[in-house]
Amino acid sequence: MGFGKELDAANIVTLKRHYLPLGKIGGKPAWLNPIKLPSADLISCKQCNKVMPMLIQIYCSGESTNSFHRYLYVFMCPNNACQKTCSSDNFRVLRCQLPRHNDFYGSEKLLNFEHDGEVDDPLFDAEKYAKLCNVCGALGTKMCARCRCTWYCTKDHQVIDWKEGHKQCCQDGKVIPKPEDKDRFCAEKENSFLFEELGMELDLEEEREDTNSEDEDDDEIEDEKMRQELLSKAQNLMTKFDPKNEMNDLNECEESEKDEKYLKFSKVVKRNCYQILRYNRGGEPLLATDHAKAPSDIPPCGNCGSKRQYEFQLMPYLLSLIDIDDVSSKVDYATVLIYTCSKDCDIKDSGYSEEFAFKQDFIFTGKEEGNYVDENDEN
Repeated sequence: MGFGKELDAANIVTLKRHYLPLGKIGGKPAWLNPIKLPSADLISCKQCNKVMPMLIQIYCSGESTNSFHRYLYVFMCPNNACQKTCSSDNFRVLRCQLPRHNDFYGSEKLLNFEHDGEVDDPLFDAEKYAKLCNVCGALGTKMCARCRCTWYCTKDHQVIDWKEGHKQCCQDGKVIPKPEDKDRFCAEKENSFLFEELGMELDLEEEREDTNSEDEDDDEIEDEKMRQELLSKAQNLMTKFDPKNEMNDLNECEESEKDEKYLKFSKVVKRNCYQILRYNRGGEPLLATDHAKAPSDIPPCGNCGSKRQYEFQLMPYLLSLIDIDDVSSKVDYATVLIYTCSKDCDIKDSGYSEEFAFKQDFIFTGKEEGNYVDENDEN
């Protein structure tokens, strides 16, 4: 399982790309290959066609020699108009991998923040490394005409940056640091476009065992109090109920619903309320409900044609960590399943290849129907 981890100013540097972080939530992507970055089209929402902020990235080595280093990146569009029930059009997933011997990371000894401290990327090459968008960290293809050292992926992001401070530091005569004078891959100050940036840690799931110990029972009571506080947020993100609120608690599910997957899903969530992802490559995903479409006919790898397999899934609590669980936001999901190439096929120029996301939602229409429908369906 994956969990979010808040980092103070002294440790946020561990999310820089040359430290190969285990994973990160939000912020700018820590690109594994800093030269062959994905085009704006690959990280654009299929609904609004706008570049999306990165939601999460995780480090997960493959079995082949060419996937010694391997990252998966998930991008999500937060625009309300792009939230379609059980549609993953507002999600994009990218895979990047490198062999052990490459041009960007040491083959024998990797940087370790605890031992090496805060250091610049020793292999940084300003002439070869791609220019980055000053707003989202994607491939920068448009240069500011005034300062000529700030880059953007799209005109939209140039406008955002201009309004949020670039206008003040881009006046004639103002000294602007050259791109090569700073590590442009560091975790930068959050702007209105990015999701809040956090670190990530992994742990194995342990099943709770029944016990008659009074001490352990007391501990469970205290744990339950904490879980309920966390579930108050997760509840709003996980479930949209019928108008009469006939089912208004994650702990209750009428037998008439016969939603066994939901029962199992909610029990798993309650055991570890902090979990933001579940990783089990080649295994079976934890489906959220019987009443939403289950994954089937997963498209093959678009790069090599091989079968894709399940690798990990995003859990609802992740949304509460990136400050979008406000009343006006419609961003929601029960779970998002990520499927990747089972062969870890080679990617041209060791760049980035798109993988597949499948989203399940909870939309309850009433106890008597016992099913979920698309709330955007007007018929």
